[in-house]
Amino acid sequence: MLPYEEIVPESRNDWQEVNNYIKALNEAIRELEKLPLSTRLIRKTHKLLLNSFRGESKQPGEFRKSQNWIGGASLTDAAYLDPDCHCTLPV
Repeated sequence: MLPYEEIVPESRNDWQEVNNYIKALNEAIRELEKLPLSTRLIRKTHKLLLNSFRGESKQPGEFRKSQNWIGGASLTDAAYLDPDCHCTLPV
């Protein structure tokens, strides 16, 4: 893997994200030798994965507390909502 300084500036964000995936996955594999698969391990791995400016505002190491959707600007005009979610849409 190339060092950060050798990556063209336009690709550094992508390089950082891929690097975070590699670090998070390797750390999770090491931790599985000592810990069971658990929410603690998932949260720790998620925190490593989002360890950069791209993920710092996405609650690293925490489970989502709001509904997820695809398409649209909000839940009310979303193209898809998870049918298993028991969330209430805003009126």
